[in-house]
Formats: sequence, structure tokens, C-alpha cells
Amino acid sequence: MRCMTILSTALFLATALFLAGCSGDPQPASSGGTTTTTGGGHDEDAEKAPHGGHIIELGHEHKYHGELVHDDATTSVIVYILDKDMKDLPIPEANVSLTLTVGGATKTHELAAADLVDGKTAKFTAGKELFDALEEFEADKNATGKLRVTIDGTPNSGDVKMEPHEHEKK
Repeated sequence: MRCMTILSTALFLATALFLAGCSGDPQPASSGGTTTTTGGGHDEDAEKAPHGGHIIELGHEHKYHGELVHDDATTSVIVYILDKDMKDLPIPEANVSLTLTVGGATKTHELAAADLVDGKTAKFTAGKELFDALEEFEADKNATGKLRVTIDGTPNSGDVKMEPHEHEKK
């Protein structure tokens, strides 16, 4: 009987020590990546935006991402579709849509597929009209936005949130 008591005490202490070592606190994020702004509350600071844009979470449990690039040099907008590992994910869609509500007015912008390979692409583009709309979007703290894209036959959407920033003027 004494042996069982010693064994249960040892098991209890081992379990307590193991649980004490598992605080549940996440490891600190690496600081090597580009800080991005996203919707959904998932901490994207540790994830590098591969094209230098703003990350938009898409899909259940962030299975997919969109990356919104506001290109000052060409006054255009590019959205890249990315997988969960932040790699380009070519899809067979003709376009993706970005709906912005700025100053109470809502407008949906279509971005067309670009650089197709075998009928698929991860890159979608739009011109100056969307570029200008994003300038207004960034300036309006009450603005809302949503990216919509179909991936593998399933509609996905994600909230667009961007921090205002300075654009290079050439």
C-alpha cells in the first residue's frame, strides 16, 4: 500500500511540474517580416507579405490569404491570392472583387486575372480608379472593405483594413 502512495505522489508531482512548464504563452513573433494590417484578429506581424502589401485573411482558419498591393509607381492595385504558407496560389478565376464602403458610399471593384499560366493565376489587377478609391479608403477611419474570391469552388471573403501610410511621390 505504501508503494502505491509513493507512486501516486510521484505521478502527481511529475504532472504538476509538466503542467507548470506549459504556460500556454505563444513564442514571441520574429521581427524579420513586413508588418501588415488584416481583418479577423489573427496576428499577422510574424507573417511576411511576399509582395510587400497588406494581408487579408481568407477561408476557414486562415486557409488562404489575399495580399493587397497599392502600387504607387503604376497607380494600380494588385491582389495576390496566397495559400496558408503565404505562397502564391494560382486559381482558375477570371476576377476577384473588392468592395469598399467609404463615406457611406459602397462600390465594388473587379480586379482582372493577369499573367495567366495554363488558365490559372495568383495575380489580379485593377487600375487608377481602384487606386484612387484606396487612397480615400486609407484616409477614412470608418471605411470598410471586403475581398471576395472563389477558391476550389468555394466562395471566400476577408475584411480589408489598411493603416494610412505615406506614398512615394515621384
